[in-house]
Formats: sequence, C-alpha cells, structure tokens
Amino acid sequence: MQAFFKDQYTRRIFLWLALLILLLVLLFNPAVGFGDDAQKGIVRNGIVEIRGKTSNSIIVGERHFMVSESTTIRDINGKEIPLIDLRVPCVAELKYLLIVDKNPVSLQVRVKQLFLHSTMDYMFQVREY
Repeated sequence: MQAFFKDQYTRRIFLWLALLILLLVLLFNPAVGFGDDAQKGIVRNGIVEIRGKTSNSIIVGERHFMVSESTTIRDINGKEIPLIDLRVPCVAELKYLLIVDKNPVSLQVRVKQLFLHSTMDYMFQVREY
C-alpha cells in the first residue's frame, strides 16, 4: 500500500476523493433531527387516564393527543369504535407518536376500565382556582 502512495500526486487525488465522498455522505444523509426523519417522531405506549375528548383529540392530563383517520379506538370489549363513541373518563392503553414541537398523535387506543360517571359526551377539563 505504501508503494501506491509513493508520489505526491496520487496522495492528493486520494485525499480529494475521500473528501468528496465524505461531503456527499453528509449532504445526502443528514444528521439526526433534520429532514423527514424529524417528522416521524418516536412511538411510545402506556396506560393512561383519558380525562376528556374534543372533536379531534383525547385529553390526558393537560395534554391533547390528536386523533387522525388512521387511529384505531377499541372499547372495553375490543370492538372498534369512532371517537364520538369513546366514553370518558376511562383508563386506556395508548400507543402514540411523539413529535417534537407538536401535539402527540394517537395511533391506538384500547379502553381497559370505565368509571361509573363515564359518558360519551364531549368533556372539557376545566381547572378550578
């Protein structure tokens, strides 16, 4: 290998090619946090208490989890239901997509427990002072 780099001209060509390849890799494969990968987010799941709902989201604590057309919501019997039929408050298993600087997007909601006062009505959490 040392015989290959014997003259200075070959070393320069090799160096320029290495820098060009490095530059191309950096341009077409950006660092974490740039490009489309930043929009994909992180998928998380957990058991939560859903305290309320709006026409396009569910409310967990003070956070709104958006409900899209691809979100699947299942009642306590495992039957798929629309958001309007979800009884709140309830305890549910929630799988969601966490995206930086945006409300999380609900992917799957599976009701685990209902309360005596659970209703299908839209409920808005009001903070008492």
